[in-house]
Amino acid sequence: MDSDLALAVALQEQFDEEDKCKTEAPCVRTDTSIVDSYWELADPNPNIHELFLQFDATYFKSSLNNAGVEVKWSPRMTLCAGVCSYEGRGGLCSVRLSRPLLKYRPRRDLVQTLLHEMIHAYLFVSQHNTDHSAHGPQFLFHMERINKLSGAKITVRRNLWEEIVSNF
Repeated sequence: MDSDLALAVALQEQFDEEDKCKTEAPCVRTDTSIVDSYWELADPNPNIHELFLQFDATYFKSSLNNAGVEVKWSPRMTLCAGVCSYEGRGGLCSVRLSRPLLKYRPRRDLVQTLLHEMIHAYLFVSQHNTDHSAHGPQFLFHMERINKLSGAKITVRRNLWEEIVSNF
């Protein structure tokens, strides 16, 4: 097969695969990390509820959704990128993400912030750990586990505000 024909066949196969992704739901690439640059173009503004459900099923056996943990944007939160709060005697748990800080950041920042807060939520749901600043052995265990499985680089602490201000 000459090189032009080989290129044409390869491009057609790629086109067919992309076309299949448009018609079959859901089509998720499994050959890339969840923070791969591919996702910056393929899904630059993901739905946080869909990400939450996907990550919950993949990394937490759907325990967060089953426990009623919610995820939502916070339009006014500007001092941190995300927070996990535990409210009331009924043990309600909420993950809030800063729209002002994450809206124009790379998608990977949203993903890694969401996963960080989901670990806090998981520790609350599974162990009733209400220490918001707790990044102890259990947190580190789940952080490393998810980083290895996903290709993410979840960290204990990151100050996006300082990063944003330092770029001006």
